[in-house]
Amino acid sequence: MKLRKILSLAAAGAAAASLAVGASADNNACLSFQTASYGFRNNIYQTQAYYWLNDEQTDYDTWEYTDAEITGNGQYYVSFEKDDADKAQSWNSLRIFFAFTAEDQPDFQVTLDKLRIDGKDVELTDETFLAEDGAYADDYTDEDKKEIFKTANYYFLNICHTYDKDHPMAIKSDVYGQKVEAIFTVSGFAGGSDVEATVADELLNPPAAPEAPEETEADTEAATEAATEAATEAATEAANNNTSASDAAQTTAAPASSSNGGSGAVVWIIVGVVVVIAVVAAVVIMKKKK
Repeated sequence: MKLRKILSLAAAGAAAASLAVGASADNNACLSFQTASYGFRNNIYQTQAYYWLNDEQTDYDTWEYTDAEITGNGQYYVSFEKDDADKAQSWNSLRIFFAFTAEDQPDFQVTLDKLRIDGKDVELTDETFLAEDGAYADDYTDEDKKEIFKTANYYFLNICHTYDKDHPMAIKSDVYGQKVEAIFTVSGFAGGSDVEATVADELLNPPAAPEAPEETEADTEAATEAATEAATEAATEAANNNTSASDAAQTTAAPASSSNGGSGAVVWIIVGVVVVIAVVAAVVIMKKKK
């Protein structure tokens, strides 16, 4: 099969209302893509994305997706992640595929609320547009779904599509990455029930881990007091030990050598205590400044 004759589109996604990886594709949506080097997933009925290595169809080592089950009007989330084995730097196409047609849903409308690539929000440079496209079955479509494509022209929300010269692109083809996430809002959907708009946003922006509680002034003062008390006790004990040793030395040493030993050691111990207290005080001041 000649690569340039295949309109290969790759898909991946996640539903806001009800998540299901590899779920039934009826009334489902997914991200669809083709890279400039022809890495692709054609449609939601193709569960594995491929790229070409030495003219051989090859699985991506990393390929994760979750598809959105459209159950009614509301907001949904879709995404996929692959590796860079295809060495591509741009898209041929990036679209949201919907597994229903204008005949099924004549009033269907969709708005792209947010697009994120490799963890960064992407600013759209133009509008997306909703189109029916003649997506068709091929060697990559699940065998039991090929019959569907003989008569169906499915909806696509085009984000980037270099094949279509009649419409602007919402992003340039080189706004590229390995992980793509999108939030979109569905309206005019017949049947089903509306979904909670907050669910999709929580999927794209999971709550941050709780921050450690800030240290209060009381905590700082208590820690300072404890440190100062411990330093003072240690210095006092050392002074007492030194004095005992000095007294013992005075009983055996010459008078000239016994006059300075004990008092000199005590002086140095007192200096040590002062230094310790000064250090503790400096730490407290620095913490308060933070």
